[in-house]
Amino acid sequence: NDVDVKSSSVDDTTNDAIIISAPPTISSSSDGDDDGNQDPSLAVIFQSFVALKSGSDVRGQFVDHSRVGSIRNISYAISSQQPDGSPPPLTPFSAYCYGQAFANMVKIRTGKTHDGSVRDTETVIICLGRDPRLHGVRLADSFARGVESIDGCRAVYTGLATTPAMFEFCRADKCDGGVMITASHLPEDRNGFKFFTKDDGFTKKDVDILTENAMASARVWTDSNDLIPPSSSEGAVACSECLDHMPHYENTLREAIVREVNHDDTEPSAVENDSTLVLLPPLLLAGLRIVLNAGNGAGYFFNQILSDFGADVSNSMHLTPDGTFPTDT
Repeated sequence: NDVDVKSSSVDDTTNDAIIISAPPTISSSSDGDDDGNQDPSLAVIFQSFVALKSGSDVRGQFVDHSRVGSIRNISYAISSQQPDGSPPPLTPFSAYCYGQAFANMVKIRTGKTHDGSVRDTETVIICLGRDPRLHGVRLADSFARGVESIDGCRAVYTGLATTPAMFEFCRADKCDGGVMITASHLPEDRNGFKFFTKDDGFTKKDVDILTENAMASARVWTDSNDLIPPSSSEGAVACSECLDHMPHYENTLREAIVREVNHDDTEPSAVENDSTLVLLPPLLLAGLRIVLNAGNGAGYFFNQILSDFGADVSNSMHLTPDGTFPTDT
């Protein structure tokens, strides 16, 4: 289903929240107990942040919590839904804090200043994409709200996307930072974040710093406001813009096929994509039978690209995005 995209200024299901400016960095000692006076609810949340780190990614088992209430509701959701031995919990609240932390890191790294206008060229743009997992929209909404709470930063939601596409969007200057909401090959109850800038994907060290800043955001939030951060209604993502950047990425794949396949004897034809005319020889793959198994994920679009080049893709399978990733169809 299409995802409703709503401005962060309307249709909140919670009260207006305090907008947190760039969060301070906290020391690595936050990986353990902070001190004996730490709020037990915050301690549970901090432990979940530390456990979410997975090399250069953040990933865990999605744990939802109420859209209204206090921070204690988040702690209760984690404790009640996560028996011992479970994967680390990834909550909408953690997505919000990671959104703040990532936007702030990208803002600092780009050195951009901001004059307050929405179309300011110095505005930091963070692009969010997701795979078909059913809770991806919920996490996208929270992450985008975290981004938008940082002065001079705007979230752009591109909907269903692939991980390489998010890096391409950064490389092509469509955004300053990209975030892919996915857990790759893991089961449907898992989710996570992959982070990109135009330079490369985040490293393990980057994620360590990012997590410390996300924990700092959590502390600042809980110190100033006991309420859960605002969220949108079901199926909605609060962002500055909804832009489908995937046609641009699809075009880069077409260009790659042209470069890699011998097409000396073909005649070019014009294909309009991404607001430009790109010359693509037709039927480069004619005579080839190619089976694409999209795994009910976001890569289904490549089947059409193969077909456009003349490949027989009649036996391709699992082309319909399905966040439950069925194995019997």
